[in-house]
Amino acid sequence: MSSEKAPRAEHPTTQDALHGTAKAVQAACLRAAQEGYERAGLSGLCEEGRWEMALDSIQSLDINAILRKLQKESENEPNSDSAHHPASS
Repeated sequence: MSSEKAPRAEHPTTQDALHGTAKAVQAACLRAAQEGYERAGLSGLCEEGRWEMALDSIQSLDINAILRKLQKESENEPNSDSAHHPASS
């Protein structure tokens, strides 16, 4: 699946934005699962309970908070010229 290339979008900027959003959601899910699993372990839950807590943590993610964070980050990004040429900053 990872060896397949995504279809080329007409607007690469839109494609990049979608990819960035997907990566941010993926990272948030992984972080939530890890934290939920660890919290459950510290609470003394068994392996099954730890996995249930990890899954519940993913389901409880605040998607709007992820989107707000991405929006804030995009507003703080330098213009596209300096992003492509960091040495010129």
